[in-house]
Amino acid sequence: MNYKPILLAIVLISSLFGFTTLQAQTPILSQKSWQPLLEDVGDHAMVGLGEETHWVETYLEVKEHLIPVLHQQKGFNVLIFESGFINAFTTNIDGLQGRPRLEGTLYDLWQTQSTLRLMEYLDQAPDILQIGCDLKGPPSFAFSQYLQKLYQSIGYSEIGRDAYVVDSTFTVLRTRWEPAIGEADRGVYLADSTYQDYRLAYREMQRQIGQEQVKVQREMQLSNKDFQYFLRCFDNRIALLDLMQAPTYQKKHLLRDSMMAQNIRWITETYAPKRKYMLWGADIHLSKDAAWEDLGSEWTANYSMVEWLLQESEVSIYSIGIKPKKSLDKSLRSNFSGPADWYFVPTANIPSFKRQHDALIICRRTKPIKQYLLSKND
Repeated sequence: MNYKPILLAIVLISSLFGFTTLQAQTPILSQKSWQPLLEDVGDHAMVGLGEETHWVETYLEVKEHLIPVLHQQKGFNVLIFESGFINAFTTNIDGLQGRPRLEGTLYDLWQTQSTLRLMEYLDQAPDILQIGCDLKGPPSFAFSQYLQKLYQSIGYSEIGRDAYVVDSTFTVLRTRWEPAIGEADRGVYLADSTYQDYRLAYREMQRQIGQEQVKVQREMQLSNKDFQYFLRCFDNRIALLDLMQAPTYQKKHLLRDSMMAQNIRWITETYAPKRKYMLWGADIHLSKDAAWEDLGSEWTANYSMVEWLLQESEVSIYSIGIKPKKSLDKSLRSNFSGPADWYFVPTANIPSFKRQHDALIICRRTKPIKQYLLSKND
């Protein structure tokens, strides 16, 4: 299927606020329609593509249209999802494309027709690297199977069976745990002995495989950078164990955002350096000022993923929040009542969001995602 990105036309520039309106579903292939946004992005090496909340198809449609433009017009060629770091490893190693790539790498809340079309675009753009930064990810036994295959290939079949059991049973445990991650009272999930056993097992696998680097790379046909990626997968498994044991909601947020930022730093500095990066995630993770301290004194150590990056990385970041019109003050909403579906506006024109993002894309109407989710029968 040849993917032709449906770009958007400018229909109005408000002289009062400088709003640029972006008309969705306009079959015009002129990339001038995104020009104000592209000019505002400038020379930034990373663009954050947020969404105020998950489960809204409209936000995914915006990103489906914008990502090809950033790729073609500004040279952005790494797409980092707030989804599984390990899932991206196994999917890329297996060379999956299209729907298998979508289902293998992204949470089900992003498995819609919009993201499927985006995957089809990525299939035809081999210079774009798709990768994940999250220590969590969609449940999958692909890493368990890869571990068993690896050990068998280097002559340790019995250890391979043990490794498969360890990782597959952990996958079952964390699948049971994850739906309640957002509950403030979830607390410590595993018995300490269970936690320590898994942690020790993963560190031992990491040590063994590191010692067999030459053989592993030869038998599994891994480049040096993919071998290092593979070893880092064990760090992510252990970080997920730590997340399951974090006693409070605040500590879970602290650990997850900081680890996602560490993964992004590793991607930008080691795995795919000196490239241009698109970062897909929730607005709260992409905020330049998440203001967690407003929740209480215990939250003062918390930062968003992007805040961690700004403190610890030299990559310049342009953060775009994607929000519904209703998120604005009532006094501003009338500026978004024209015929356009989406509006681009630098946050210099909306002071209440200026500290959080560099710009917003405001959606005049939003569509819930549930009726757009892919089903197993599609």
